[in-house]
Amino acid sequence: MATSDLTDSPAATIEALSDLLQHPGWAEFVNHATKTWDDQFNRRVMEAIGTKALSLEHLQLAQSRLQQAAAIKEELRTLLRWPKERLDALLAGQRKDDAVAVQGRRPLGL
Repeated sequence: MATSDLTDSPAATIEALSDLLQHPGWAEFVNHATKTWDDQFNRRVMEAIGTKALSLEHLQLAQSRLQQAAAIKEELRTLLRWPKERLDALLAGQRKDDAVAVQGRRPLGL
């Protein structure tokens, strides 16, 4: 299914995201990405701290590297959460649309 097909139909997007999240490959990918980044994050922290004398210049560089690594880690988490958050939003919108449609109906004879 092409990306444009997904944006044309909320139902198709819901189905595709549900399939993705339920697929064992997705869980494997999330686990791999999380472990890989956690390992890299820990390595970057150790590199930033290092064994150099803690001069002001070194501390500023270390702080910058730690901030960059933390920002990348958060972006990865955001990316990995997106399918579930998008699916939840679409389902909530669908429930809201269904509720409005039901509330707008009158019983027969009125």
